[in-house]
Amino acid sequence: MQSNNSTFLFYLCLTVAFTQLGHATTPKTISSYRDLLVNLSACDLQIFHSWDYDNQMSFPDFNLVSTNIFMPKYAHFPLLVDYWSSELPVLDIFRSRVSPCRLCFIFLSPKSYSSNDSFEFQAGGWIQIAAMSHLYYHVTNYRPSIPSTNALITVVINKPEFKHLALSKFRQPMFHYLVVLVVSRGEDFEMCFRRLTTILINVIWENINCIKEVELTEGNYPRAVEMYRSKREKWCIDETQITSDTINPDPYGKNILAVRKVAFEIYSHANVTLALFFTCSTTYIRHVQLKFNMANRPQDSSLILIETAFEGYQFLTCYSEPYISLDFYISPFQTEVWIVLGTTISIIIALTTVVQHFTSLLEHKHFSIWMYVLASIFEEGGFIPSRAERQIFFRISLGIWGVMSVVLTNGYNGIMISELNSPRRQSHPDAFVQLECHSLFKISLKYRHFDLESFSGPDKKEIYRDLSAWSSETLYPFQTDLRLLKEMLPSNFHSLYQHDINLTSVDNKCFRILSPFDENIPLKAFPEFLEVLLSLSYYFSPFYIIPNVFKNLILFSPKHAFFPKCFSYLNGNLTYSILRSNIEREVFAVSAESIQNYPSGLSIRNGWKSRVDRGFKGVVETGIWGHVEKSELRAKQLSRKPAIASEKSKDDKPVNIATLKGTWPTVFVLVGCFISVTIPVFIVECRRIAGKLVKNVGVVILKRYRRPRRKIDKRETCIAIAVCDAGKQN
Repeated sequence: MQSNNSTFLFYLCLTVAFTQLGHATTPKTISSYRDLLVNLSACDLQIFHSWDYDNQMSFPDFNLVSTNIFMPKYAHFPLLVDYWSSELPVLDIFRSRVSPCRLCFIFLSPKSYSSNDSFEFQAGGWIQIAAMSHLYYHVTNYRPSIPSTNALITVVINKPEFKHLALSKFRQPMFHYLVVLVVSRGEDFEMCFRRLTTILINVIWENINCIKEVELTEGNYPRAVEMYRSKREKWCIDETQITSDTINPDPYGKNILAVRKVAFEIYSHANVTLALFFTCSTTYIRHVQLKFNMANRPQDSSLILIETAFEGYQFLTCYSEPYISLDFYISPFQTEVWIVLGTTISIIIALTTVVQHFTSLLEHKHFSIWMYVLASIFEEGGFIPSRAERQIFFRISLGIWGVMSVVLTNGYNGIMISELNSPRRQSHPDAFVQLECHSLFKISLKYRHFDLESFSGPDKKEIYRDLSAWSSETLYPFQTDLRLLKEMLPSNFHSLYQHDINLTSVDNKCFRILSPFDENIPLKAFPEFLEVLLSLSYYFSPFYIIPNVFKNLILFSPKHAFFPKCFSYLNGNLTYSILRSNIEREVFAVSAESIQNYPSGLSIRNGWKSRVDRGFKGVVETGIWGHVEKSELRAKQLSRKPAIASEKSKDDKPVNIATLKGTWPTVFVLVGCFISVTIPVFIVECRRIAGKLVKNVGVVILKRYRRPRRKIDKRETCIAIAVCDAGKQN
C-alpha cells in the first residue's frame, strides 16, 4: 500500500508542478491514474499523507495555494474534535483569495492512523477534517471554521484496505463530492462513488459503484466527478412545512399561491427525496428554512443565505380621537390650582357672609358676595355698597380676590385660545421607549459606562446589587414562565402537563401583545416579537452589556402582558366580541420607529451544488418568490375575520375627524352644571322677590281655577229663564 501511494503522490506532485490543464476538445478516456494526474484541473491542492520525508512536499515553481498535512504528526490528537482543528494547516478566508475549486487527496495507509482507533474511525475523521476544517475566519478570541463547499475530496486507498472503508460509518455531509480511488498493482485504478441508501444521520458505504475508465471533457477532473456522482439527494422537512395546502389541492379548484407550494415544486423538479422529521436543526443534514428573520435566525455556518427583504418591528396601537370634552375645559390648570381656587372662593364667601350677618360694618345693607365672585370670574362688574369700599376688611379680602381673578381669568383664557388654535394632542405612544413599564433594565444601562474599579467597596456592592436585581427579579422568572408556557400548551402533544399564564405581576397600564400563541405548531408557538425579546434575554449578561443591542429589553418585563386581556390558554375564551369591546374606536396608529432591523429570506443548509439550491436561487432572482410571498400575505389578510365588522359600505370611506363630534354632549353637561349651580344661588339671593313671585303665581292660578265655574252658573240661569219666559208666552 505504501509503495503504491508513494508512486501516486510522486506523480501527483510532478504533474501539478510542471503541466498545465489539458484542453481536449473531445472527451478523453482515462484508464490509468498517471493519465488522470496529467489531466487534473488547476485548482488549489491539499494533500494528507503519511510519508517520512515531509521536505519533498514543496512546490517552489507552482503558483497555487497548497497545504500539506503529515498525518502521523497529528496522531496523538483526538479526531472529530473542533478545538484541535486550529492546529492543522488552514487558510484565513480574509487573507487569501477564493479558489473556484479545491482538490483534496487523502492517502490512507497503515501509518495514517494510530493503533488505538480503528481504520474506519480514522478514515471518517480525516475526511471530516478535509471537508469542514480547511478554511476559517478570525474573530476576537474565536476562530470558527467554514465548510469547504467547493472541495472535491479524493481518498486514495489500496485495494485490500477498501473492504474496511466500505463498511465504515461516519457523519459526512459532503458525501456527494467524495471520490474513492482504489489503486491496484501497476497503474490500474478504479474510481468509486457511493450511493445514498441510508438515513440522514450516518453515512453507510454499503452500496458503492466503481468504474475503471473515466471520460474527461476538456481535461476537467471536477466535471467528470460531477457527471459520474450519484444524483440522488435527501432533504429534511419539518412539520412547519407540511400543511393542508401543500398536500391537498383547493376544494374549489382555485389556485392559491403559497411559498410552501413553490418549495415543493422545486423539490419535485429536482427529483430529491424528502424525509419528515420533528426538527431539522441538526447541522449535518440538508434543510431549507423558508423564512429566517430576527425571531428565527440561522445559527449554522454551513448555510447559503438568500436575502429577500430587510425587516424591523413596529407596534400598532388604537386610540380615541381627541375630541373636545369636559377635560378640555379643566386641562388648562393643574389639579392643585383648581383645589386652591375652590378653597379660596369658599373661604372668601364664608368670611364675607359671616362678617355681613354678625357685624355692623354694612349696617345690614344688601350685598351678595356670591354674585360678586361669580361676576369677577366672568370678568363682569359686580355691585359693592359704598360703605363696604371704605372698610379695611372688604378692601383687603376683595382686593386680593380681584387681583387673583384677573390673573387667573386672563391666564385661563390665554391657554384656552392657544389650545383651540393648536392641533389636538393624541394620547397614544409613538416610540418604544414610551412602552416601558416598571422595568429595572435601565439600571443596568446606567452603569454601563462607569468604571467599577474607581468605586469604593460599599458603592461597588450597591452597583453589583442593582445590576443583578433585574436578572433575579425579572429576567430569569419571566424566562421560566414563558418556557413553561411554550412547552406545556394544551395542544402540545409532546407534553403531559398544562401550564397557564401568570397574571400576578401584570399591570393593566402596560402594553399587551394581542397575537395568541400558535398552538398548532408548538415549535413556533411564540409571537414573533416575543421570540425576539426572548432571544435577546438569553444573550444578556449583567456585566457585559452593549446598549445598542440590548436596549429593547426594557420591554421584557412580567408587568407587560404578552397575551390578550382576559384570556387563558387553558380555556381559550378569546373571542372577537372581547377584542371588539376592548377597542375604543376604529382608529389606529403605527409607531414612528422600527427596532431590531434584520434581513429576512431563505437559508439553505448543506446545499452546496445541489439542484435544490439552484432552484431556490432561480425563483428568487426572477421575482417569483417575492410575488408569492406578497400574494400569500394578502390572501391571509383578506380572508381574516376583522375584530370590528363594517356593517355598512360607507364605513369604508374616509371620515372627517375635524368636526364637532362629541361637542354637544359636553355642552349639555356644562349647561346643566351651570344651571344646577346658579339656580340655588339666585334663589338664596333673591328669596324675597322669589317668595312674592311664587305667591302671586299661586293667587293667579287660584283665580283662574274659580272664574270658569261662575260663568257656567250664569249661563245656566239665563237659559232657564229664557225657557220659562217662552212657556209663559205660549
